[in-house]
Amino acid sequence: MQEIGVPGLNLAYAKEYATIASTMYTTFVFTGGKILLSNSSNITSARVGLFGDALEIDETSAVLTSGLGCPAGQGMGMGFKDDEIAKFCPGSGASHGGFGGPGVAKSIYSRYQFICNSMVNINYGDNKNPIFEGSGGGISSYSLNGGSGGGVVIIAARTVQIDGQVTADGRPGGTERTINGGAGSGGSIQIHSVVKLTGSGAISAKGGDSLNNNGFGKRERF
Repeated sequence: MQEIGVPGLNLAYAKEYATIASTMYTTFVFTGGKILLSNSSNITSARVGLFGDALEIDETSAVLTSGLGCPAGQGMGMGFKDDEIAKFCPGSGASHGGFGGPGVAKSIYSRYQFICNSMVNINYGDNKNPIFEGSGGGISSYSLNGGSGGGVVIIAARTVQIDGQVTADGRPGGTERTINGGAGSGGSIQIHSVVKLTGSGAISAKGGDSLNNNGFGKRERF
């Protein structure tokens, strides 16, 4: 079994119960051989690149970047703070591949919902080359609890088999005192296989949910 050395990490050919956590750094693995994640092996990092002759992720293992993109109130498609335009509007969901959801005003302010609808940021990125993290949801002035965006995963190999999970989801926005933080938007996932892509796993880069608004936007390419 050939080991793959990565500076700063004890990442080799992921062995039994191996967990590689590098939430503050980018994790890249390059090899001329096979990359195998098995027996509950996880890679958890904000930006992950896996490049080899073959890649296999078994049903117990995962590449996890959900919630490790831009934090609340940051990013190109960040949600707006709930009192940035109107105090009765909850924080809006972040945008990425699509537009984030606007905050929904309480019923007593429903006639002003058109103002809340304007609290949506631009979308960004290229669906032919998704490379950006998801943005953070709008912060609530009461609880400062917008959701963070998803990270980035890029996989390229001659053959790819995914029976586990590859995730870059945005996190949900929290709630407090009926004034809510917006959810984060999904990040980016690219999977390139020269010969074939197989497996029965889950690949996800969706926006997070929130009670009155939700983040939006995924960038997946296979």
